[in-house]
Amino acid sequence: NGGNVNIYGGVITANGGESASGIGGGNGRNGGNVNIYGGVITANGGESASGIGGGYFGDGGDVNIYGGVITANSGEYGAVAIGAGSGSIAHGTLTVAESGIVYGGISSNPTTVIEKSDNDYKRYPYMIVTVPETEPVTDYYLVGTMNDWTISDNYKLTKNEAATGEEYSIELNLAANDELKIKSDGGTRYPDQGDNYVVTAGADYIVFFRPNFDGGDDWYYGCIYVMRKHQHDYSTDWTHDENTHWHACTGEGACDAPKADEAAHTYGDDITETAYYTCSVCSHEDSQRKAEYDSVQAENTELDQEAVNAVKEMIAAIGAVAYTPECKAKISEARAAYAELSGVEKDLVDNYDVLMAAEDAYLDIAERKAGVKKHYEINCGGNITLPAIGLMLIAIAVSFVVFRKREKSVK
Repeated sequence: NGGNVNIYGGVITANGGESASGIGGGNGRNGGNVNIYGGVITANGGESASGIGGGYFGDGGDVNIYGGVITANSGEYGAVAIGAGSGSIAHGTLTVAESGIVYGGISSNPTTVIEKSDNDYKRYPYMIVTVPETEPVTDYYLVGTMNDWTISDNYKLTKNEAATGEEYSIELNLAANDELKIKSDGGTRYPDQGDNYVVTAGADYIVFFRPNFDGGDDWYYGCIYVMRKHQHDYSTDWTHDENTHWHACTGEGACDAPKADEAAHTYGDDITETAYYTCSVCSHEDSQRKAEYDSVQAENTELDQEAVNAVKEMIAAIGAVAYTPECKAKISEARAAYAELSGVEKDLVDNYDVLMAAEDAYLDIAERKAGVKKHYEINCGGNITLPAIGLMLIAIAVSFVVFRKREKSVK
């Protein structure tokens, strides 16, 4: 016998063998129950068999057409297009929804319209059946390893009325490695072929189901889509824009609260500090406040190029070192002027080594003039007596050393 046949769409041509129906029973067999929801379907019966229904001497069964364009052609000898085969008058029932378009005939004269008259459809060439006001309701259930593959109300799917097309869903918690399918109250499994859907990780999920297999490429066999429900998982790092900072949610799925702990940036008040433009919470740098900070820094570090040039000229004016009051004065004045420069300005005095060499040379000449050694041993614990020239040399050396120490400390 034909058993239960459900067709949800596609372009299908079914040809019966000798004395067998296109969709339904074989030779001497009954047609069973056939449900067609859409598609372009053509069913051609063999000799003495119906297009949809019984084979030769077979009963027709129940046929429900809810949509699509269906063409059913019987064989040559006495069978009907949809119903019983030749030798039987037990045609069963035919229901056709308003959206269904049904043609019927025999193989020698196909596509005779099954006519509607007085709200009835005439089944070519013998039967008249009543058109149902609404299509029968089918319930769908989630079955799998989590419920021993049995139908129960706890796993019944709910129809999504707002969806485009026929769609159902259920929300539940699933464990890792759970296997599942959808099963109708009539016993049909979805998908009826192929492997079970396997859950990869334990979590709360929404399982969507489309019985017409029109879910798309990202649906399992076009009919099942398992979506993990969103769980908040906020990052410990700060995300920020120009105005605020926050902890971003990194959980899977659509999030209704993508930001946590959102607040305005916090800046310092001292424009001379980097905290003036850097947020103390998330380290965001405010471009406008940074520009203000840079402007102040530029003002504070403005160079006195004239002073730098003057020092360079004073050093250049020392010339050849001679043991004269004039030469000593030039060296001392250049040293004093250099000491007044800022650290950045001192770096611009590119002839500073000339000043140091002049100081060393003058001291060397003074020592030779006095006929004394460069190294002095003085017992600081007793009384000492030095000639006047010795005292003068010490004064010169001390003045140069003091200036150099001052220069190092300032620089």
